[in-house]
Amino acid sequence: ALYTGFGATLALDVAVAVVQFTALDAGRRHLDIKNSAALGFMASALSTACTEPVDVVRTRIMAQLRRGDGAKAKGTDFNYTSLADGLRKAAAEEGLVALYRGLLPRLLLKSVGGAIWYSTYVSCRAALGAPV
Repeated sequence: ALYTGFGATLALDVAVAVVQFTALDAGRRHLDIKNSAALGFMASALSTACTEPVDVVRTRIMAQLRRGDGAKAKGTDFNYTSLADGLRKAAAEEGLVALYRGLLPRLLLKSVGGAIWYSTYVSCRAALGAPV
């Protein structure tokens, strides 16, 4: 039970990194250092929106009831066996909208965090004399 959802978490982290760093790389070619917070915000918003279905299913996999949890255990048994299985079942049984539940709070958190992180990163690189 300790590693439940590890594969889904790994898939989510890789997908977020690919989308976010691709957006940052493309954006930094067109924006200067003054716009680093806006670029960080937009790149994080894009990666969050693109990966929300994976995050929803990952969270469900980690929180779902499992055999041996006992009769007193509380929760929902989604009966997902893998990330792909969860994506397929959620879309088929609840519709595509279900895969975007909780998008707004995650979008706000990740976007603001991305703006702070990337602007701090760019400012530190500039202060150290590294190319931005």
